[in-house]
Amino acid sequence: MEQHIKKFGATYKENVPDLRDSKVEVLINELKDFGIENIVLVEPLIDKDEIFGVKNIKNPEEKYDVIVYYVVNHEVFEDINVLDYLNYGGILIDYKKKI
Repeated sequence: MEQHIKKFGATYKENVPDLRDSKVEVLINELKDFGIENIVLVEPLIDKDEIFGVKNIKNPEEKYDVIVYYVVNHEVFEDINVLDYLNYGGILIDYKKKI
């Protein structure tokens, strides 16, 4: 079964639009090493359609099987109810223990 994974945040530091030294690329590569290809980033501070070889969107759009939440703790994410975007029976990885 193909997994749909969404990650919130990609910059190296909260509320800073800078990808240098971001550990998110390492996490994406680890997921790909496990055969997971359908990865989407939600990184509103970076104005690019693709970051680290995966699709980047400004706002969550649909439901996903796995969400890695708060990889980077941007203030803009505080108003998002991440559970609204998680499929029934899905997995939530709360990276910064926000929920």
